[in-house]
Amino acid sequence: MQYQAEHYSDLCEALKPLHETHWRETENDKVPLKINHDYFHGLDASGQLMTMTARDEQGDLCGYAMWMAGENPKHQGVLMATNISFYVIPSARGHWIGIRLLAESEAWLKSKGVNMMGLCVKNKADYGVLAEREGYIPVETVWTKWLGE
Repeated sequence: MQYQAEHYSDLCEALKPLHETHWRETENDKVPLKINHDYFHGLDASGQLMTMTARDEQGDLCGYAMWMAGENPKHQGVLMATNISFYVIPSARGHWIGIRLLAESEAWLKSKGVNMMGLCVKNKADYGVLAEREGYIPVETVWTKWLGE
């Protein structure tokens, strides 16, 4: 397995089927999947988006971790990265890929000056045990409510 940081513009097409699978596994079916690719391209161009990927020997995408980084407005001088999406395809699970994606992401983000990370974990795909084992602590729970039609 090869782990590397990649630009969203280079990944956009390869990510589409994984986004769909991830959405089906983890999201509330009331919330439509409508990815704003222009927004992601803008974040990537500004240096605020980092995507770490896991690719198999054939170069196929097996997993990804997408992070948005910026200064935390409540903690001046703290550059924080929060995951937008963290996913490993079902056929690649059970091989430590998620742990390696997290470790590779941490190392890369730290090299870019990030000194705090936030890890959002979906209730339908709870990998909180992995997060705790890797030194993350639970800080808050986010509740959502769909107000759309």
